[in-house]
Amino acid sequence: MKRAIVRAMFGLLMWMIAVASSWGQNAVPEMPAAKAKIAEFAWMTGRWVGELGTNKLEQIFSSPEKGLIMGMFRLYDGDKTILLEFVSIRETPEGLEMRFRHFGPTLDDWEKGEALLLKLVKHTAEDSVWENPVSGRPKRSILQRRGKDAFFARSELLGDNKNPAGTIEVLWQRSDVPIPKK
Repeated sequence: MKRAIVRAMFGLLMWMIAVASSWGQNAVPEMPAAKAKIAEFAWMTGRWVGELGTNKLEQIFSSPEKGLIMGMFRLYDGDKTILLEFVSIRETPEGLEMRFRHFGPTLDDWEKGEALLLKLVKHTAEDSVWENPVSGRPKRSILQRRGKDAFFARSELLGDNKNPAGTIEVLWQRSDVPIPKK
């Protein structure tokens, strides 16, 4: 049960991150999500840190190259790594999509079958919305840009019964230095 909750929470975090990536450093008028380009996510390039309760979060994104951004994420508590996540954000003929997978610290795959999928459904200068067309973990991720060095991410989860099962909210800050150990 704990593993499923952690997996759902961090899947949402990554979706939120991907959503945040849809805000360019320059204002972007609202446009059909299918017309958004991967280059509009260049602001995500680099290292970001956040917190979720007592857990520390870190994510690193590559610059957009050849229609793709690579990302990796880790959740840790003190000196113990709890979760890893690998992400691709890419252009498709239908629009931008994010796919990701969760792993334990020994790279044991938490998802069975296909990678999780989010599709960009709304894109403005202030926010971006990604939705999961297949499952509800997360169902929707919303990112709100807070200047060039921070963004707020909210992921909405649905339970197996399709009813709301909670939200995950994280304030991400750009970081060029490692998180200090306590």
